[in-house]
Amino acid sequence: MTPPNEKAKKQYQKRLKKAKSMIDKYDKSYFIAHCINHICSIKRSDPDKFNFEFVWILAIKISALSTGGKRKPNHREIVGIINSLWDLNNCIIPFLASDNNPMVALRAMTNQQSTYQNNITVALANVSRQLALLADEEELDKQFIAETGISIAAYCWIWMHILVQILNHDEGSLEINIPKLILDTEICISIADIYKFFKVFSIHTDEMPSFFSNFTAYDTDFESFFYDSPLKQKPFLFTGNSIRTISSNLTIASASFLLPHLFKSSNSTTTATNFKKIFTRIFEDHIGDLLLNTRAQHRNEDDIRDLYRSLGTSGKRSNVVDHSLTITETKKILLVESKGVEQTDFVKTILDQSTLTRRLEGSHLKGIVQAQQCTEILSKHEEFTNFNFYAFIIVNDDYGFSSAAQLQSMIGLEAFTSTTPAITISSSISLDRIRFVKIDTLEKICSSIQDSEYTLDLFLEKSNEPEFRYSLDLLHHKLTKTHPASSIQKIIHKDSPHITKLTTLAMQLDKKNHTIAQLVTDANRVILSLKQHKKVVYLDSLRNSPSM
Repeated sequence: MTPPNEKAKKQYQKRLKKAKSMIDKYDKSYFIAHCINHICSIKRSDPDKFNFEFVWILAIKISALSTGGKRKPNHREIVGIINSLWDLNNCIIPFLASDNNPMVALRAMTNQQSTYQNNITVALANVSRQLALLADEEELDKQFIAETGISIAAYCWIWMHILVQILNHDEGSLEINIPKLILDTEICISIADIYKFFKVFSIHTDEMPSFFSNFTAYDTDFESFFYDSPLKQKPFLFTGNSIRTISSNLTIASASFLLPHLFKSSNSTTTATNFKKIFTRIFEDHIGDLLLNTRAQHRNEDDIRDLYRSLGTSGKRSNVVDHSLTITETKKILLVESKGVEQTDFVKTILDQSTLTRRLEGSHLKGIVQAQQCTEILSKHEEFTNFNFYAFIIVNDDYGFSSAAQLQSMIGLEAFTSTTPAITISSSISLDRIRFVKIDTLEKICSSIQDSEYTLDLFLEKSNEPEFRYSLDLLHHKLTKTHPASSIQKIIHKDSPHITKLTTLAMQLDKKNHTIAQLVTDANRVILSLKQHKKVVYLDSLRNSPSM
């Protein structure tokens, strides 16, 4: 019997080859422009309408890498190609057979489509968090400047203003208002910073073949079909006279993704290693600061180790979590472990259960082991007799499973319990009480508890109810009538020199001192500089082309 992955791959390659042969006949520039124009016309304000946006972006990539022809297709012909590319999703059917877990396959499809349904508030929170946690880290800032030419503070500040422009625009793409961007940021950021930002993160259609050639494996097999588009790394299109988002939804996703990606994908191993080391420490400290707002008894990692010693047990990596919160009155303990650095499309879209298990061993599965080991040790302490244990494993992103119980059903019992030390099913902490929680969800929860909208005790009690088992976000919104966007503001530390400058000096801007002519002149400097840069890049790529 043909394995599901082989069957899917065969179907996929056959259908993709047919779609590519159709695209190959058409004029590349015209085809790409048509796809971009279509994305521009999509109404982001209509959430019920599905516009195949990720398929249009895939078509751009295929066309850019094609040999191209002279014929200009009409809209009906292009829509036919888009439909054929959308049909590639049907190749997932072999993975839905009874001897496979359909959730592993469906999570890949859900992740792909959710990239184009992003919440700007979440993106603003992510960029604000990056600004608050990283801008004052001198070593990382120097490395970032070496990679991009601008500081982390300037990068984040530019992103915030771009996201606000997108927020006020309903269509699938928008032209960035450069004069407004300059006016809103000029006290803190130079025109050179804005130019360097778009130099790094924008692309011209002429550059697309060279850019996409670095991603030839993307979409060539069925699993990679579900990866986010490489354009997530270049979310802005330079048209020659303006800069616009290729897809505003993709741009929103890029805002959260790009900064850690630049560090982790650096050609310098030292840069990637330093980022992981420094970010891990900062992230754990940030979580500790948030947990203090719950007003529950807090223990950090060192405190937990001291508690272990009082029981005659030593604290090891496999049995100590980063934080714990104790509610003595109702006998509840919340264990909190940070696993926040890992962010890859691959982990979010793996179709093979054994590969998924291996990739999660050092992060999610390790967090489950730590929670169980910590529970077993603490439950023996007379102070915690008859306590109910809960665990939050804090992550940066949504990986398609919300609890240890859901992950176990996804990858299978044998794979789940093959860790060292082994995960146990009969632990004192049940698998459905070990939850994977996004950092922005934790920020919202702690913000509402700080504002006395609900208590940690009530939140943990309600989290046992079936309707909230797969979504703590849903529970949070059920318990508060207001969406605490203030949680974004609370994570900005006012004592940071970079952030103080950005948040206070910007308010001192006197817009009356600037004429329209000055704004246009400054905006033109950015555009003209980009034009010269893109021209040089394109000519260099032609010179280096094998056909030259």
